[in-house]
Amino acid sequence: MEIVKDNVLGVEVPDIKSNLIGKKVKIKGMVSKSTDILNERCYTIYKCSKCGLERKVTSGKKPWICYNKNCGASGSYRKIDEQFRDFRDIEIEETLENVNRQPGRIKVRLLGDILDRVDIKNIQIGQLVEIIGVVNKEKIKTKNDREIFGYYLVCSTIEILDYSGDISEITEEDEIEIERIAKNNPLETLRGALAPNLIGLDSIKKSIILQLVRGPDNLKNVRPRIHILVIGSPSVGKSQLGWETHLKTPKSMYGSGDNMSAAGLSASVEKDEFSGRWMARGGLLSRANGSLVIIDEVEKLKNDDKKALHTPMEQGIIVVDKAGVHIQMLADCSILALCNPKKGFFDTSGYRSVSEEVKLPEPLISRFDLIFYVKDEIDKKKDKLIIENLFVEKDKVDRISSDIFKKYIKKASKIKPIITREVRATLEDIYLKLRNSSKNSLENITPRQAGGLLRLAVASAKIRLSEKVELQDLEIAESLMLDALESIGFERNLNSLDQASIYTNTTRKKISVQNQIIELIKDLIKSGKRTENELEETVLLRGFSLELFRKTFEGLSRDGSIIKQSGGLRWIE
Repeated sequence: MEIVKDNVLGVEVPDIKSNLIGKKVKIKGMVSKSTDILNERCYTIYKCSKCGLERKVTSGKKPWICYNKNCGASGSYRKIDEQFRDFRDIEIEETLENVNRQPGRIKVRLLGDILDRVDIKNIQIGQLVEIIGVVNKEKIKTKNDREIFGYYLVCSTIEILDYSGDISEITEEDEIEIERIAKNNPLETLRGALAPNLIGLDSIKKSIILQLVRGPDNLKNVRPRIHILVIGSPSVGKSQLGWETHLKTPKSMYGSGDNMSAAGLSASVEKDEFSGRWMARGGLLSRANGSLVIIDEVEKLKNDDKKALHTPMEQGIIVVDKAGVHIQMLADCSILALCNPKKGFFDTSGYRSVSEEVKLPEPLISRFDLIFYVKDEIDKKKDKLIIENLFVEKDKVDRISSDIFKKYIKKASKIKPIITREVRATLEDIYLKLRNSSKNSLENITPRQAGGLLRLAVASAKIRLSEKVELQDLEIAESLMLDALESIGFERNLNSLDQASIYTNTTRKKISVQNQIIELIKDLIKSGKRTENELEETVLLRGFSLELFRKTFEGLSRDGSIIKQSGGLRWIE
């Protein structure tokens, strides 16, 4: 607790106690809950019908007897005037990076001219504010003749802050260091500073760095939010990567799907204990507005809760319409989703789709710009590095300090680079080739893929602190997209990319060949071939590979198209 100026005490929420009632304090925190503008009675003036004595009452209860001794019990009061005022209640919550305990919360009452300010009319859950107000108390309930009160602030001044978390101002020394990093492959340097204790995952780390600075904010039809899905075997470091990303990203929110509901993720409506009115409380997505939400084990969200991600991911908003509360919250945040395969390991047959590999619906998967598979494969060189890394001291791991990392991201995020004509023409060429290559496929390439490339390219220019998006940025975007596709099992060629392939986990050419094998196997079984060896011999004689036959046969057996009976194999339509 410290005196800021003019006898205003700078306090944290837990410091507000009875000794501060009636005193001015200054707090800083994030808006977590808000009501509409409401109306309350300030006071009522009553007049004695016998002696004319006036009495001002703030409790709302009509006095029964006159206080004039000469009048006494024979006098009676009638109401002659009353005064009302508008107010709005918001709840302020301490920011997570500034405390190492459960964040404190306190209600703040906004009155008078403050309500006429445009920024207060449009105040959003998730915004950081600094408030000076007078500490007051309000009765919560009476229990066993005990009156229990809660604290709140009557706001005198409120300022909406530019969120930078615990980042201090960028000094001249910081500028020199930032410029030094920017001149020598900054994406690689920052990649090395993000979870440096994790060996590998380089393409994912680079993608996350681009995710932190976001794509273009000034294009009408391109969202700036970059969404990444990482599907990994257990023990490959997904959770650790997510947590360390959270620690280095101001205002980011971290949650786990096994203990999260749709209300905690998007928003909820709850009754205020003081006023009895319903208020909207923001979840992770609205609190992280303008930043990043990391959702570990996203596949463990309930199906209805997963639906809460659709609109925020695409539109950047959350609409609440419950208990008479209708509010639209900003949820302009990127999402880093981490999950395990359904059975804890990846299917190697190549027959299962991404939506079958992980317990997520296809519409949700389609909203991710990049999807990475991380498999726990035996690699002697990598495994040796992992063991060596166990003995590295912490202060010898970081290539750049966390403070400089955050300041670099903060500076890069504010850049709004111009997209050059070369980039526009090249992106158009890539997109048209993609559309043409997929015109006969199960599902055409959509503008969403072109938007993903553009988002990554703009983010790459920001990381270079460049005022222009150049071809090298588009090359980085294309390279990361190919890295993601290659991790799933595609050939490294954007021109053969088929959007349906992302869901079927195979290329269009492979789909055609696989369909031929499926038809051949069906015909052979119906014609009397009853064993796997008979099918294998005939399929190989037709020129198909043994590997593709076995993967297809395994997939057909798994989905129930082929069943084994005492008389041999049987085909089920």
